[in-house]
Amino acid sequence: MLRKEQEMAYHRALVAGFETENMNDLIFFADHYGASHLREACIEFRDLCKRSTMMVYGWMS
Repeated sequence: MLRKEQEMAYHRALVAGFETENMNDLIFFADHYGASHLREACIEFRDLCKRSTMMVYGWMS
């Protein structure tokens, strides 16, 4: 159940315009201003994108 919820959150974020290319800038911003929750969320999203991409390409091969 948790995996399905994570995948839904991942897809909602992509539809909203969040992309992994922007994550490094947001992480830098969060570090500079001490926004630890934003930093953690960005890192989790980036990692989830990597895992989801690996799963998709794994299924295709």
